[in-house]
Amino acid sequence: MNTLPEETLDPAEWDEFRRFAHRALDDSIDYLAGLRDEPVWRPIPEAVRQGLTTPLPRQGAGADAAYREFRELILPYAAGNAHPRFWGWVKGNGTPMGVVSEMLMATMNVNATGFEQSSTYVELQVIEWFKELMGYPTRASGLLVSGGSVSNLVGMNVARSAKAPFAVRREGLSGHARLMYYTSTETHNSAQKAVELMGLGDVRTKSHPKMCLIAAPRQGGSIATRSFIPHVCHDAIGVLAAVTVGTACVLEGSVAQGIAVVPAGAVKTLSVEHPSGEFSVELELDPARSQTVKRAALVRTARLIMRGEVMVPYAVWPTPRRAKSTP
Repeated sequence: MNTLPEETLDPAEWDEFRRFAHRALDDSIDYLAGLRDEPVWRPIPEAVRQGLTTPLPRQGAGADAAYREFRELILPYAAGNAHPRFWGWVKGNGTPMGVVSEMLMATMNVNATGFEQSSTYVELQVIEWFKELMGYPTRASGLLVSGGSVSNLVGMNVARSAKAPFAVRREGLSGHARLMYYTSTETHNSAQKAVELMGLGDVRTKSHPKMCLIAAPRQGGSIATRSFIPHVCHDAIGVLAAVTVGTACVLEGSVAQGIAVVPAGAVKTLSVEHPSGEFSVELELDPARSQTVKRAALVRTARLIMRGEVMVPYAVWPTPRRAKSTP
């Protein structure tokens, strides 16, 4: 006869868990509601670092103690991307509804590997919506994945299977000519990790350098450019290309310096013209070594975007004519 006690992951008291869950949800909503009044980011104090570097616990601390540590050691020191003034990187801000959505998904604990379940139909429906939104053919398929890095891996695998001159999925890579993946030097490193997982090896040495045509400025800037990346002419100019061109403009004897309009002073702001506008680059030269750029920065602002108006450059309009005065 089996006399072992029943093991369960359920709370000992559901009512007590309900009160705890309500408190955590209320705290989360309060946190998001007051977030814009808090700093975007806080440095992590040494005491907090020490609190997050502890020996392996051999006993559970309980929900209340774990939640208290979360409130004190973790929540205040996030990267900041939930803040409405976060402009540091490409991370999304998220939404308050996302808190509820994540809770509902955790409640279902979906494992979408198959079976007849509602989550499968939700994924298929969302993919159909995206196909219609982006003009994809009805026969196209897709997947919902965790983020951009995984989507790179999946998309590149699909491209390899579709474009390789042999059946990769059936025959593998052994015994065939090496497949190559061509990319810009500015491609995200998730692409490199993807090709390693795909068995294509280290392709970083195969990246193609970018080229840039330069000419004397045409719109009152410092220099005019036309930037090229592999197989594509850039509609504007990339960040690294703009800084590179700007640096060439201040180096004595370079081709760029001979045609550029460069302001005086140790700190120079150069307007790099491109087909769709201009990119302002700020360069600081080392006073002791005139051929050394001490600092490079980009001059950009989101103020015009946040005004909610469409800004059209004055230069695109015809020269206005003065109305003739009536006698």
